[in-house]
Amino acid sequence: MDQKVRDNRFDNLKGVMIFLVVFCHFIETMYASWQDDPVTRYLYCFIYLFHMPVFIFISGFFSKKNDTDDYYRKTISNCLIPYIIFNFLYCMMGTGGDVLRSLLGFTYPQWTLWFLLSLFIWRITVKPVSMFKGAFLLSVLLSLYVGFTELGGFLALARTIGFLPFFLAGYLIPEQYIGKIRSLKKVYALFAFVFAVISLLVLQRSGAGIAVLYMSTPYDGMSPAASVGVRTLILATGFICIGGLILIVSDKHSIISVIGKNSILIYLVHSGIIRVLMHVSFIKIDNGLVSIVFAAVCAAAVCLLFGNDPVTRAYRYVMGLISNVVLKKK
Repeated sequence: MDQKVRDNRFDNLKGVMIFLVVFCHFIETMYASWQDDPVTRYLYCFIYLFHMPVFIFISGFFSKKNDTDDYYRKTISNCLIPYIIFNFLYCMMGTGGDVLRSLLGFTYPQWTLWFLLSLFIWRITVKPVSMFKGAFLLSVLLSLYVGFTELGGFLALARTIGFLPFFLAGYLIPEQYIGKIRSLKKVYALFAFVFAVISLLVLQRSGAGIAVLYMSTPYDGMSPAASVGVRTLILATGFICIGGLILIVSDKHSIISVIGKNSILIYLVHSGIIRVLMHVSFIKIDNGLVSIVFAAVCAAAVCLLFGNDPVTRAYRYVMGLISNVVLKKK
């Protein structure tokens, strides 16, 4: 898509969020004691309060145009096929080359690939779901309820339902409302930051584990009321942060915009890079501040290497060839 018709604000948001995604994943894999170090634990949890909600909201916002003839074909080509390929490759890495186990691993996304499978499910179901009255409220209730189930990692269903309110909100919100948010005074973004900090402190003091931010496991260790309260707080914080970030994000085109536009390839490959680095014994860190600097440098390098236009064009060309082989022509 031509730069002139793209919304640089959303590309810039995606660029920052994908950097934070990679940054956090480097910290959690390279610094074994990150959960015991208050600096890395609080920074990690703070970022997790908003980075995926923002990504998912934007994905929903740009899924509005689903009436085109090739919408479902593109959804399969851009989400399902890359998921199948990369999940197989990462299963092969995890099983030592066991082809059968890797093929059977389709129903359990490898680490970060849950998002791609969830995105596929959201995109093919959002139109019929959105036809129901009170669809958004229903999505919130489902998000609260799914924490009581044992769905776990199967087809990423726990996360798909848990994060559904963000995608549906992005899909349902009228474009003029985004303009209204951007017209507010910038000082309101400070409220979002303060609210996120307070939420972080409440979550830490509540005894809720870090896993509650992933929405991938059942509620554990808290009463039903407390569990629902924690997830409600997480959902509310995500939405408030979305509003605050939309309010302050720059509309100027930059390298961050390019990275944001090409964020899907970064998302796909970075976990494979980290898997390889995990086997390099000398890349083990035992200091929180050092891990933050190292993770930031590595995340920036990955984003620059795989978030540029030439590499992304090559990736899309290959995916296009594969799609033309397995999918019927229009």
